[in-house]
Parts: sequence; structure tokens; C-alpha cells
Amino acid sequence: MRVMLVHNPDAGGNKLPDRKALLAMIRAAGHTVHYCSSHDRRLPKTLKRPADLVAIAGGDGTVAKVIKLTYRRRVPLAVLPTGTANNIATTLGLTKVPLEREPSRWSSAQRIRIDIGRAAGPWGCARFVEAFGLGVVPSGIRQAKAAAASAPRGAAEYAVSNAVRVMRSALCNCTSVPVRATLDGRDISGRYLLLEAMNMSFVGPNLNLAARADPGDGRLDIVLVTERERDLLDRYLAAEERGDSRAAALPARRGRSLQIEWSGFAVHIDDRPWPTRRRRSHKGTIEISLYGDGVEFLVPA
Repeated sequence: MRVMLVHNPDAGGNKLPDRKALLAMIRAAGHTVHYCSSHDRRLPKTLKRPADLVAIAGGDGTVAKVIKLTYRRRVPLAVLPTGTANNIATTLGLTKVPLEREPSRWSSAQRIRIDIGRAAGPWGCARFVEAFGLGVVPSGIRQAKAAAASAPRGAAEYAVSNAVRVMRSALCNCTSVPVRATLDGRDISGRYLLLEAMNMSFVGPNLNLAARADPGDGRLDIVLVTERERDLLDRYLAAEERGDSRAAALPARRGRSLQIEWSGFAVHIDDRPWPTRRRRSHKGTIEISLYGDGVEFLVPA
């Protein structure tokens, strides 16, 4: 196969394969490969070169970046998870497979489709892969990134557990947000500590907020936590911090179109605040939905 490798050399840590090792791994599986750093300004142009597969070595941010650049090109993607949380790779079941064995499986792998989310607000549109949300998650993501800046490089597991700890601390200081919203035309307005429109199960520091989410079913899982469920959310985060997979399920609904009246509260798309710059407008409608088509990933058969 003709493989285009997009690599984030800053992802993960020193124990993960570098550029040279990744190229050797892919060639050893019988593929031809062209390399491009995810930081290269020529990446959008490079991704237009003919290829049978685009392989992505990096974390969720790198995967999402490539998805947005290759959307509708009909070229399948493969993930070599070398990031911190690896939410997308975890959803695809790739974190249980040794990294060095992945390239040899690509030729016989099955393809699965993942939906791409669309967020349209007063300042423009953006695509998302994992989730859109408001409340404690954008606050926690912001604080976790600040904490991660001083964490030792290469300590991915520490970074995830610490980010969950920071998220739980953010909940202690979080006040509920009054939100006017509809889901498929039904009123779901309320005061929310957390509102997440999930395209897949995981968001942020590997938080499995929507365990039953199917990223290819054309529907969003809307996780809704009010002040009444504050203790439930705290218990959930405590279980995640301990690595307990039996964390209590959070209230959720499913739908295709979410509309929110935005009044200036913080929101996020995947692992970033949205919009990325402060805007003057403090009123307007945010519409969350899914595109009619998605992207294909190779996963072990």
C-alpha cells in the first residue's frame, strides 16, 4: 500500500517510536511510505498526494487535524496512537494492539465509518470528532492543560490521571450554567454543570462520558448533568481517577440536532476552547449536528 504518514514528533514521550522507527515499521510490513510532520505548513498540500492510506502517528489533536483536512477525500485513515489520552484510538479499539503490529494488519483490516460533527455559532462553523460541550469540561480542559505544561515529558499515564484530578477539582468550583436548548425540537433547557454532545464515548482526559455512544450511527449522545446530579458526577470522576471502569452512568439522551442559545458561557470543541479567540458577540444560536457522511478508519478485523 502507498502510505502517507503524518507524525506529531512532540506527541507522547521518549519511549514511543520516533520518525525513523515509524518509517522502518511501516516499510517492514511491505508498504511504501511518504512522511510529513503534522507541524509542516505544507501538510494540507501534501495530503492531496495520491495514497492508499493516511496513517496518523500522534494523539487526538493530530488525528482530528488530519480528519478535517482529508474529509470527503475518500482515503481511509489508520491511527498509530502515540498521544496522551488517545480517545479516538481507544474508541476504535486500537490501544489494545501493540503499536509495531498495526502496519502489518492494514492490508486485511476492516473499514468502519466515523461521523464528523458540525458546530455553527455566531462566529462561524467548525468540525469536531469527539464532542462539543459546556460547563465543567471546558473549564477542566483549560486547567488540565495549564497543569500539564509543568508535568514531566513522556508521563502520559500520569498526565491523564492528573487531568482527571484537575477536572474533579474544577467541578468543586463550577456553578451550573443556565442554558436554553432544544434537541430535535424538544425543549431540554435547564441549569447544567455539564452538557456534552458526544460523537463518541470519550472526551478530554479519557473520560468515558457516553459508554453507549456509536460514532457511526448518525446520532449524538447528549450527556446532561444538573445540580441535582453533582454528587453523581463527582463519584464518576472519582472512579475515573482510581481507574475504576465501573463508574456510574451519567444521564444522557440521543438526537440528531442540538440548538443552544449562547449567552457568553465557555464552550469547547474536542480538546480546545471554541471560538479560539475572544469575540465581541455574546448572544446567538449554536447549532450542533453531524455531517451526512464521515471518514473511514482501518481497524483490526
